[in-house]
Amino acid sequence: MPRWKQSLPITQRIVLSDSARLFDPYGLAGPVIVQAKMFLQELRKKKYAWDEPLSADLQSQWLQFWTKLDRLDAVSVPRWIAFDNNVISSELNGFSDASEKAYGAVIYLRCVTREGSTTVRLLMAKSKVVPLEDLSEKKKRQSIPRLELS
Repeated sequence: MPRWKQSLPITQRIVLSDSARLFDPYGLAGPVIVQAKMFLQELRKKKYAWDEPLSADLQSQWLQFWTKLDRLDAVSVPRWIAFDNNVISSELNGFSDASEKAYGAVIYLRCVTREGSTTVRLLMAKSKVVPLEDLSEKKKRQSIPRLELS
């Protein structure tokens, strides 16, 4: 649950603090956590001060996001990798994708056993938000193909 009191307005400082509490070293919850990062980026675009209360609409969006985090408890990602003498073939597969708002990559391990059964395991993922344009330094947003290479 969020650490702020429900009676207090939500500020950018609270959103950042709550986002920093989302610990995901393997990136398995990346598609969810990147939404928090995009929300923070939206606050930066709208030039909110750190302790300025967010609009009622934005506060509602953040509360909805935070309450939906409980659904992550229902997600199960097998971490055991079936790698023993019975495995005759293994492949490490990577995939990346990008959009105008975020980009990410995943790595899977695919193993085939002597009996012909195939096991695919998600090993690691990483996601990032696309950096904002910096007009003072005349940096433009990168193209989607360039972001996919990132």
